[in-house]
This record gives sequence, structure tokens and C-alpha cells, in this order.
Amino acid sequence: MSDKIMEEDKALTAIPAYRPTGRFRKAGTLLVLRNSSSGLQVLMEKRSQTMRFLPGYLAFPGGTEDEQDRIIAEQYAIGSPSGYEGGRLWAITAVRETFEEIGLLTALSMQGSTGRIDSCPEQYASVEKNSSSLLEWLRFNEYQLNLTQLRCVGRWIGPHGQPAQFDTWFFAIHHQVDEESFSYNEEVAEVGWQTVEPLVKEIHHGLVKVVPPTRVMLENLSQFDTAESAMSQLTAHDPTLSMLDWLEDMK
Repeated sequence: MSDKIMEEDKALTAIPAYRPTGRFRKAGTLLVLRNSSSGLQVLMEKRSQTMRFLPGYLAFPGGTEDEQDRIIAEQYAIGSPSGYEGGRLWAITAVRETFEEIGLLTALSMQGSTGRIDSCPEQYASVEKNSSSLLEWLRFNEYQLNLTQLRCVGRWIGPHGQPAQFDTWFFAIHHQVDEESFSYNEEVAEVGWQTVEPLVKEIHHGLVKVVPPTRVMLENLSQFDTAESAMSQLTAHDPTLSMLDWLEDMK
């Protein structure tokens, strides 16, 4: 393990995130999992070099809460993610951000049904051609988000060592469509399925750049052989959560 990672681990356990001094931003991130002949895989994006924040870093799709997420939660979503029933809104944020960033729609059901949809033409929607928001898309099509397909697998506050800006909830979904083509926006340089175990080795050797929560999540994910086992057991939380007595005040 590299010296940099060892330093990050020390910081993660020794330095709790400070009480926020400004706006405390809620965020949702999605781990899209699938089985493959080479092992468990997760969908990752490489951030564009033009981004001011973490250019060239490998990341899970995700982002911060949007006003439309609450409308979707009230009108176009059913159920709650396992692992955290109160995570409906952040789960929707994770699904919406994945749609906007890489053109992937997941966790779909037909309106009025709890059955999952594993293949439909719109699941890999072109971000460039589809100018509508996820709310507009759901409003004009006969689909809804079935949040029971997702599982909450972690919560992270940070960045560590700085005034906390983000309260990020991580969700996982077993996506059973073997699509290889994605259409992504200007924030993303590349998108692709990554086999988890060799990816973790590359990170440890300094060949791939990721932020500490992403690395820790991938390390935990590498313990599982299948998407099914990961969906039932994966968890990786910020180790300082128990130290943050102000969290309840920020809800």
C-alpha cells in the first residue's frame, strides 16, 4: 500500500470532519454493479480534465440534491432503499445524477407496478439528444423509480480536514443489462465497467486517482465475488460519523 494511502487512512480515522460553517450539501452516489466472467464489476466514470474539482479522478456517478428530486419522491417513486428507509431522497439524487452524467436510467418500474425493468430502449438515453430532465421524462412516460431495487451502503461527511461541505449517501444497485455504450456530458471523460479486484490493486500502486471514500468503498466491494452478495452485505461508512455530534442538527 502506498504511503499516500496510509496517510489518508490515518486522516480518516483521526480527523473528524469539522462542523459546517456554510451550506451543508446533501448528495447521492450510485454504485452500479454487475457480474462478469472476470469477476464483480462496477460502473465508473473518469472526470474530465477540464473540471476544477478533482480533474482526471475515477469516481462513481453522483452529485448533489436538486429541487426535482423532492417532486420525484412524492409523485414518481415507490418504496425505499434497503439499509436506510430515510434515504429515499438521496437515492433519487443518485439515480438522477447517473442519468444526467452518463445517460443510464436504472431502478425503473412501470407505473403502478413493483416489477423491475431490466431492458427498455430508454434505459441508455442519450444525454445530448435527451434535453428533458428526469422529472420531465418520468412525467411523460409510463415509468416510475422503484427504490426497493437500491441498497444504502455508506455515508460520508467531508472532505476530511476541511469545513464539511457534503453529506454523501452511497447506494448500490445490481443492474442486469449488459450494455456497453454510454452517452455522457461534459463533466465526464470516460465511462466503463471496471473489474473491482484489479482496480483496487491499481489504486494501491498509484496508477489510478480516487478520493479516499471511493477507495474505501472499492476495497470493501472487492471482498465480494458477485453482485448478489455485495448487494446483501456491502457497507462502508465514514469512520468519524460517531464523533460528529452535530449531525442530528443538520437534518
